Amino acid sequence: MVLAPAEVRIIRKLGAFAANRGSKGLPRLWEWGNSQSLPDWADWPEGISDMKIVRVLEVWEKGMDGHFIDQWPLADTLSTVYLSQLFADEQDRPDPDMLLSYFLSPAKAVQLQPYIAQQLDPDVHDYILAAYGVPGK
Repeated sequence: MVLAPAEVRIIRKLGAFAANRGSKGLPRLWEWGNSQSLPDWADWPEGISDMKIVRVLEVWEKGMDGHFIDQWPLADTLSTVYLSQLFADEQDRPDPDMLLSYFLSPAKAVQLQPYIAQQLDPDVHDYILAAYGVPGK
C-alpha cells in the first residue's frame, strides 16, 4: 500500500500529537519497520551518509482535525545539540541527530522563534519539528 502525501502528513501529525502525550517522538516512515533503534549512518547504503539534513517546521491548523498548511525552514545555525537538549525529555531513546518529528508546545515554539523568519503563533497553529534529507552536504 502506498500512502498519498496528505495521508503521510496526517499520520505524522497524529504521531507527533501522541509524542507530545507520552510516546516520545515519531519515527519517520522509513523507521517504522525497525522502531527499536535509529539507523546508524555508517550502516546506510553508500552515498546516503552524504545527505544534508534539512530541518523545518510543519505548520498545521489547530487541533487534531487541522489540515497541513505549510512548511517553514529553520535556520542552518540551529544546532542538533540544542535541539537534542530541548527535546530530551520527549525521547524514549537518544536521538542525537534529531531525525524524529516532535510536536512543539507553546514554550518550545518560543524557544525556536529566533531560528525561523516567520512569526510563530501557537494559539492559532500547531507546529511539528521535522527533518528530511537532501543529496550533498
